[in-house]
Amino acid sequence: MGIIVEKLEKRYEASNGVTLTYLEDPYPVKNAAGERKLLVIFQPVGTEGKEDRFKFPYSLIDGLRYYNCRKIYIKDNFGELGSFYIGLNGSTNIYSAVQEFLMKKISEYKILKKDVTFYGGSKGGYASLAHGFDLGVGNIVSAIPQFKLFDYISRWKPIMFDVFPTAVNDSIKDYYNNFLKTKIVKGYNKPNVFIVTSRKDELFEDHVVPLIETLRESGCRPHVWENNEEYVLRHNKVVENSLNEILTMISMCLSDEKIRDFFQ
Repeated sequence: MGIIVEKLEKRYEASNGVTLTYLEDPYPVKNAAGERKLLVIFQPVGTEGKEDRFKFPYSLIDGLRYYNCRKIYIKDNFGELGSFYIGLNGSTNIYSAVQEFLMKKISEYKILKKDVTFYGGSKGGYASLAHGFDLGVGNIVSAIPQFKLFDYISRWKPIMFDVFPTAVNDSIKDYYNNFLKTKIVKGYNKPNVFIVTSRKDELFEDHVVPLIETLRESGCRPHVWENNEEYVLRHNKVVENSLNEILTMISMCLSDEKIRDFFQ
């Protein structure tokens, strides 16, 4: 990596007592056109068995180096492997803190919400959708996101059960399984949504299919791109084999509207 992350990390103390760790513009904007665009990057699930500094790495810092826009990388270093940017032990305090932080930065930068793009893969993809619809941003690029959170953690990541309350009943299960759906349905703004997925992803049928249905039923027209090539073997191989397409989508979101019109 071309930069020393630890020296550039910042902390945000939210009004509810949560401390967020983030990285802001490691490679600065070039001009006024870049200053009016914001790209927020949410992180995937942490890596088991690693020390904290290696367990929760930032995504695409060097990969986005030449993108002329403001960038914020938000770390989800709570719990065993992250909190899905929601909270731990049944709390939503981290979710509230992230919302507060992002609203403050958007206001500080004097950026219109239509010029804000959220990106994330897997857990980050889930967060980009939930926070994106809640805040009413202009664009969301979400790769291989989960949809039914309780079902996902129960089956695939039981180590992350610390997201839920100690006592789990059917009401709690429904709340977390419908958390993202509720944000999409109640979202006052219908952003441009790009979904990167694969039929070889273990989550495709149970998560991606109902997600796309919900987006369409809510009035969105998601742009869905499937990478079903033979070298894509499972969930955690989709993003690394689809970076050209992911970066293209982010580029389109950040580009001038005249360029977008050219490709339509």
